[in-house]
Amino acid sequence: MISCQGGASTGFGAWANEGYVLEGLPGGTYFNANICSGPGAGSWDPVLTVAQYDIANSAIGNVIAYIGDCSLDFFVANSGDYILVVTELGNCNGNAPLAIENGELTVTCGSVGINDTEPNSAAITLSIEGLSPVPATDRVQVNYAAVSNTDQITLRIYNLRGQLVANQALSSVVGNNTASLDISTYSAGVYLLSLYDGTSISTAKLVKK
Repeated sequence: MISCQGGASTGFGAWANEGYVLEGLPGGTYFNANICSGPGAGSWDPVLTVAQYDIANSAIGNVIAYIGDCSLDFFVANSGDYILVVTELGNCNGNAPLAIENGELTVTCGSVGINDTEPNSAAITLSIEGLSPVPATDRVQVNYAAVSNTDQITLRIYNLRGQLVANQALSSVVGNNTASLDISTYSAGVYLLSLYDGTSISTAKLVKK
Protein backbone atom coordinates (compact mmCIF):
# COMPACT_ATOMS: atom_id res chain seq x y z
CA MET A 1 0.00 0.00 0.00
CA ILE A 2 1.16 3.49 -0.78
CA SER A 3 0.20 5.91 1.98
CA CYS A 4 -2.36 8.48 0.94
CA GLN A 5 -1.13 11.77 2.36
CA GLY A 6 0.32 15.05 1.13
CA GLY A 7 1.03 18.66 1.95
CA ALA A 8 -1.70 20.51 0.05
CA SER A 9 -4.46 22.36 1.88
CA THR A 10 -8.09 22.91 0.86
CA GLY A 11 -10.80 25.44 1.50
CA PHE A 12 -9.54 28.16 -0.87
CA GLY A 13 -12.03 30.03 -3.01
CA ALA A 14 -11.55 29.23 -6.71
CA TRP A 15 -10.74 32.19 -8.96
CA ALA A 16 -9.85 32.30 -12.66
CA ASN A 17 -6.23 32.45 -13.77
CA GLU A 18 -4.90 31.37 -10.39
CA GLY A 19 -2.61 28.53 -9.39
CA TYR A 20 -2.76 26.48 -6.20
CA VAL A 21 0.43 24.70 -5.15
CA LEU A 22 0.01 21.02 -4.19
CA GLU A 23 3.17 20.44 -2.20
CA GLY A 24 4.67 17.02 -1.44
CA LEU A 25 2.15 14.76 -3.17
CA PRO A 26 2.98 11.04 -2.81
CA GLY A 27 3.66 9.02 -5.96
CA GLY A 28 1.49 6.11 -7.02
CA THR A 29 -1.67 7.80 -5.77
CA TYR A 30 -4.79 9.22 -7.38
CA PHE A 31 -6.47 12.44 -6.34
CA ASN A 32 -9.56 14.48 -7.05
CA ALA A 33 -9.58 18.28 -7.36
CA ASN A 34 -13.05 19.79 -7.12
CA ILE A 35 -14.64 23.25 -7.25
CA CYS A 36 -18.20 22.06 -7.89
CA SER A 37 -19.61 23.44 -4.64
CA GLY A 38 -19.17 26.44 -2.37
CA PRO A 39 -19.70 30.18 -2.87
CA GLY A 40 -20.26 31.11 -6.49
CA ALA A 41 -19.97 27.55 -7.82
CA GLY A 42 -21.01 27.42 -11.48
CA SER A 43 -20.50 31.15 -12.10
CA TRP A 44 -18.37 30.35 -15.17
CA ASP A 45 -17.12 27.25 -16.97
CA PRO A 46 -13.76 26.21 -15.49
CA VAL A 47 -10.77 24.33 -16.83
CA LEU A 48 -8.65 22.52 -14.25
CA THR A 49 -5.03 21.69 -15.11
CA VAL A 50 -2.48 19.87 -12.95
CA ALA A 51 1.22 20.08 -13.76
CA GLN A 52 4.58 19.39 -12.15
CA TYR A 53 5.90 22.44 -10.30
CA ASP A 54 9.33 23.69 -9.28
CA ILE A 55 8.61 25.73 -6.16
CA ALA A 56 12.11 27.19 -5.84
CA ASN A 57 12.01 28.66 -9.34
CA SER A 58 8.22 29.15 -9.64
CA ALA A 59 8.37 27.09 -12.84
CA ILE A 60 5.57 24.94 -14.23
CA GLY A 61 6.65 21.62 -15.76
CA ASN A 62 4.83 18.85 -17.61
CA VAL A 63 1.03 18.79 -17.55
CA ILE A 64 -0.23 15.48 -16.13
CA ALA A 65 -4.00 16.03 -16.37
CA TYR A 66 -6.64 18.57 -17.40
CA ILE A 67 -10.39 18.78 -17.88
CA GLY A 68 -13.01 21.34 -18.90
CA ASP A 69 -15.13 20.67 -15.83
CA CYS A 70 -15.35 21.48 -12.13
CA SER A 71 -13.99 18.07 -11.03
CA LEU A 72 -10.71 16.45 -12.08
CA ASP A 73 -9.39 12.99 -11.23
CA PHE A 74 -5.64 12.73 -11.67
CA PHE A 75 -2.87 10.27 -10.92
CA VAL A 76 0.49 11.26 -9.45
CA ALA A 77 3.07 8.80 -10.74
CA ASN A 78 6.10 10.36 -9.03
CA SER A 79 6.28 12.01 -5.61
CA GLY A 80 6.88 15.74 -5.72
CA ASP A 81 5.35 19.20 -5.95
CA TYR A 82 2.53 20.00 -8.35
CA ILE A 83 0.30 22.96 -9.18
CA LEU A 84 -3.42 23.14 -9.95
CA VAL A 85 -4.28 25.98 -12.36
CA VAL A 86 -7.86 27.22 -12.70
CA THR A 87 -8.85 29.05 -15.90
CA GLU A 88 -12.10 29.84 -17.68
CA LEU A 89 -13.11 27.52 -20.52
CA GLY A 90 -12.19 29.10 -23.87
CA ASN A 91 -10.53 32.06 -22.21
CA CYS A 92 -6.86 31.72 -21.31
CA ASN A 93 -5.76 35.24 -22.32
CA GLY A 94 -6.16 36.90 -18.95
CA ASN A 95 -9.66 38.26 -19.59
CA ALA A 96 -11.53 35.78 -17.39
CA PRO A 97 -13.87 37.17 -14.69
CA LEU A 98 -11.19 37.37 -12.00
CA ALA A 99 -13.48 39.07 -9.49
CA ILE A 100 -16.11 36.33 -9.56
CA GLU A 101 -15.52 33.42 -7.21
CA ASN A 102 -16.44 30.00 -8.60
CA GLY A 103 -16.74 27.49 -5.76
CA GLU A 104 -14.41 26.29 -3.04
CA LEU A 105 -11.37 24.21 -3.89
CA THR A 106 -11.07 20.78 -2.30
CA VAL A 107 -8.36 18.23 -3.06
CA THR A 108 -8.80 14.71 -1.77
CA CYS A 109 -6.85 11.48 -1.93
CA GLY A 110 -8.99 8.36 -1.66
CA SER A 111 -11.35 8.93 1.25
CA VAL A 112 -8.94 11.21 3.13
CA GLY A 113 -8.67 14.95 2.47
CA ILE A 114 -5.02 15.80 2.05
CA ASN A 115 -5.52 18.81 4.28
CA ASP A 116 -6.21 16.46 7.22
CA THR A 117 -3.82 16.97 10.12
CA GLU A 118 -3.35 13.22 10.62
CA PRO A 119 -2.18 10.76 7.93
CA ASN A 120 -4.26 7.77 6.97
CA SER A 121 -3.21 5.12 9.48
CA ALA A 122 -5.96 2.59 8.77
CA ALA A 123 -4.99 -1.06 8.46
CA ILE A 124 -4.23 -2.39 5.00
CA THR A 125 -7.35 -4.13 3.69
CA LEU A 126 -6.38 -4.66 0.04
CA SER A 127 -3.14 -5.33 -1.83
CA ILE A 128 -2.16 -6.17 -5.40
CA GLU A 129 -0.04 -9.33 -5.37
CA GLY A 130 1.01 -9.18 -9.01
CA LEU A 131 0.05 -8.84 -12.68
CA SER A 132 0.60 -11.45 -15.38
CA PRO A 133 1.83 -11.85 -18.01
CA VAL A 134 4.53 -9.16 -18.10
CA PRO A 135 4.39 -7.65 -20.62
CA ALA A 136 0.75 -8.30 -21.52
CA THR A 137 -0.71 -8.22 -25.02
CA ASP A 138 -4.47 -8.78 -25.10
CA ARG A 139 -5.41 -9.61 -21.51
CA VAL A 140 -3.81 -9.15 -18.11
CA GLN A 141 -4.61 -10.99 -14.91
CA VAL A 142 -4.65 -8.99 -11.69
CA ASN A 143 -3.95 -10.99 -8.54
CA TYR A 144 -5.02 -9.24 -5.35
CA ALA A 145 -5.63 -10.09 -1.70
CA ALA A 146 -8.47 -8.74 0.44
CA VAL A 147 -9.52 -9.07 4.06
CA SER A 148 -13.29 -8.98 3.44
CA ASN A 149 -16.06 -9.96 1.05
CA THR A 150 -17.03 -6.81 -0.86
CA ASP A 151 -18.25 -5.59 -4.23
CA GLN A 152 -17.00 -2.06 -3.57
CA ILE A 153 -13.51 -2.24 -5.08
CA THR A 154 -12.69 0.35 -7.73
CA LEU A 155 -10.09 -0.49 -10.37
CA ARG A 156 -8.55 2.39 -12.28
CA ILE A 157 -5.84 2.45 -14.94
CA TYR A 158 -3.91 5.58 -15.85
CA ASN A 159 -1.38 6.29 -18.56
CA LEU A 160 1.86 8.02 -17.62
CA ARG A 161 0.37 11.42 -18.40
CA GLY A 162 -2.00 10.84 -15.50
CA GLN A 163 -5.04 10.38 -17.76
CA LEU A 164 -7.68 7.88 -16.67
CA VAL A 165 -8.13 5.14 -19.30
CA ALA A 166 -10.19 2.58 -17.36
CA ASN A 167 -12.54 2.70 -14.39
CA GLN A 168 -14.52 -0.34 -13.29
CA ALA A 169 -15.89 -2.12 -10.23
CA LEU A 170 -14.50 -5.37 -8.84
CA SER A 171 -15.53 -7.67 -6.02
CA SER A 172 -13.52 -9.76 -3.59
CA VAL A 173 -13.69 -12.65 -1.15
CA VAL A 174 -11.48 -13.03 1.89
CA GLY A 175 -8.04 -14.10 0.72
CA ASN A 176 -6.72 -14.30 -2.81
CA ASN A 177 -8.65 -12.98 -5.80
CA THR A 178 -8.09 -12.62 -9.54
CA ALA A 179 -9.53 -10.39 -12.25
CA SER A 180 -8.93 -10.65 -16.00
CA LEU A 181 -8.86 -7.39 -17.97
CA ASP A 182 -9.15 -6.84 -21.71
CA ILE A 183 -6.36 -4.44 -22.74
CA SER A 184 -6.31 -5.34 -26.44
CA THR A 185 -7.19 -1.78 -27.49
CA TYR A 186 -4.52 -0.09 -25.35
CA SER A 187 -1.49 1.46 -26.99
CA ALA A 188 1.83 -0.16 -26.18
CA GLY A 189 3.49 1.34 -23.14
CA VAL A 190 3.47 1.54 -19.36
CA TYR A 191 0.34 2.17 -17.31
CA LEU A 192 -0.40 2.48 -13.62
CA LEU A 193 -3.17 0.31 -12.19
CA SER A 194 -4.77 1.01 -8.83
CA LEU A 195 -7.30 -0.76 -6.62
CA TYR A 196 -9.24 1.08 -3.92
CA ASP A 197 -11.76 -0.41 -1.46
CA GLY A 198 -12.64 2.69 0.55
CA THR A 199 -9.80 2.14 3.01
CA SER A 200 -6.66 1.03 1.20
CA ILE A 201 -5.14 1.96 -2.15
CA SER A 202 -2.77 -0.45 -3.85
CA THR A 203 -0.97 0.21 -7.14
CA ALA A 204 1.05 -1.75 -9.71
CA LYS A 205 2.76 -1.11 -13.02
CA LEU A 206 1.06 -2.55 -16.10
CA VAL A 207 3.18 -3.07 -19.22
CA LYS A 208 1.33 -3.41 -22.55
CA LYS A 209 3.27 -4.90 -25.46
